[in-house]
Amino acid sequence: MKKLILSSVLMALALVLTAAALQGQGFPVSFQADYVDISQHEEVTGKYYAGPEGMRMEGMMDGEQQIMIVNFSQGASWIVMVEERMYYQLPLGPDATDDFTRVCPELTVKETMVGRETLHGRSVEKWHCEKFDGRVDKVWFDSRLKVPVRTEERGNIFELRNIREGQVSSDLFQPPAGYTRLSLPGM
Repeated sequence: MKKLILSSVLMALALVLTAAALQGQGFPVSFQADYVDISQHEEVTGKYYAGPEGMRMEGMMDGEQQIMIVNFSQGASWIVMVEERMYYQLPLGPDATDDFTRVCPELTVKETMVGRETLHGRSVEKWHCEKFDGRVDKVWFDSRLKVPVRTEERGNIFELRNIREGQVSSDLFQPPAGYTRLSLPGM
């Protein structure tokens, strides 16, 4: 169970670190995409949804389907464990949406746009995000969607592929009905 919680928290961090939304309004363009997350030579794939209400990632972790949901207007996020029919709720905090507006999702010393490229048929800005420890992360930011579509940091890669713009059901940004809400220890 601890490994499952850790995997869920890591999925949540991946979601938060790749999200970009307008202050209090969610994403300006609704879309869905496939994602790939390559961390420490392990590849996780899944689905990514974004809209004015929030964002959602669905994927397999440690052999179990997990879902991470963020709802901007409710100021909450949920880690859903499908097989157990349970979820954890985490508050976003009063300033959380500020983190979603940044091209470079973590604190940086310097943020530099180094050019424009085409990635999977989309025009993107390429950024270098210099961190306090001297490393430089790379971000490919889609200014239309207001989201990084690829990030490279410390050898880890997160990328959105097969992006399809269009309406996304607001039901995707709520925890499933009939699931049991659990409390995270120490929170």
